[in-house]
Amino acid sequence: MLDTSAAVRVGMRHVFVGTHHKSGTIWLRRIFRAIALREGFRMHRLGAEGDATRATMRIWFSGRSHLPPRLQRDPNARMVHLIRDPRDMLISATRYHLEANEPWLTAPSETFDGLSYQERLAQEPGVDAQLMFEMKNHHTGVVAEMVSWPYGKVPACELRYEDLIADRDMRLFREMFEYLGFTAAETDRALGDVWQHSLFGALKPRSVRPHGTEHIRSGKPGLWRSVFSRRVARAYADRFAEALSTLGYDDPACEGMSA
Repeated sequence: MLDTSAAVRVGMRHVFVGTHHKSGTIWLRRIFRAIALREGFRMHRLGAEGDATRATMRIWFSGRSHLPPRLQRDPNARMVHLIRDPRDMLISATRYHLEANEPWLTAPSETFDGLSYQERLAQEPGVDAQLMFEMKNHHTGVVAEMVSWPYGKVPACELRYEDLIADRDMRLFREMFEYLGFTAAETDRALGDVWQHSLFGALKPRSVRPHGTEHIRSGKPGLWRSVFSRRVARAYADRFAEALSTLGYDDPACEGMSA
């Protein structure tokens, strides 16, 4: 249960929404964008645009959970921070990085002897090797970002993807919006946006959408248990045991793994 006693109306202060690569970023961004467009809230996507702290925004969104110092100092700011089992994030990222057209994925890199990250990843012989490559490269930075979030030091609504994706009655979403200071009417309308943009609601997974062009797949939690081989599971546990413990995902590394 979230503590909503200190919540005030969202228009009176800054709201920060922080996610991490493949933790549910596109999902939450679509929900908050829909809310902002309808309610007239301003929404700013933190990233490469420059010093966003100079702008007056109501909803700040960062897919890397980069929290501006200004918001850390604002006693009225409210924050949402979403994490996910990093092993499932690894699987999702590996698949995405093999298919996506983002410039950083397709640009030639000296690190990979002129190949792009995507080309180098695709050279790996099979799923295990691709997961291991991703684990040692981009994924390392993503895990570091999750671990470095200032847990307990900022007034944040801490959420897990695994809980939200199963939130069919939208109880957690309702508590989140109340914490952020949404009025009862705004909350009810926002829950409609949640339903429209969620896999447990009106949104269909990529596998059943026409042309297979959607960013979102099934989103099933615990996928790593059926995808990771014992070799990959052990390598992951060896490399990220401390991070898994810090994030609260330190369940047995190899139990239930594929051969």
